[in-house]
Amino acid sequence: MNKCTIFVFSGTGNTALIADHIVENFRKNDFDAELHHIDDIKHAPNSIDSDYIGLGYPVYAWSMPANVRKFALELPRADKGQKAFVFTTYGGTGLYAVREGVNLLKSKNYNVLRSRGFKMPENYTISFISRLADNSEEGKNKMLSE
Repeated sequence: MNKCTIFVFSGTGNTALIADHIVENFRKNDFDAELHHIDDIKHAPNSIDSDYIGLGYPVYAWSMPANVRKFALELPRADKGQKAFVFTTYGGTGLYAVREGVNLLKSKNYNVLRSRGFKMPENYTISFISRLADNSEEGKNKMLSE
């Protein structure tokens, strides 16, 4: 049985949702698929016994998040011809972010077969507006009563 290990970071849950779908599809095709959340494991493993390696992350300010870059730099060098893929989620534009992951994995000798960005709902506007809201008890009560 082929094995796939996916490492994912998800700030809002969008990237985790995509990762879950990818894992489900690998399993439907008789793969042993594992999903590891980067924030839970903190450091990359010293070795990865998988035929395929996946790296998923959201686009932060048109780029790869710093914690994902740190994790990816810690990944072991591929010496078994391991195949890899990279996926990102983004609200506005993905620009160069997926290419960063591809280049990083290639620099570690992974055979990157595919990369893709997934357009998701933006959260920038919502977070900006929430900062403008009156967060006092009086302001919250006023907003709830309207």
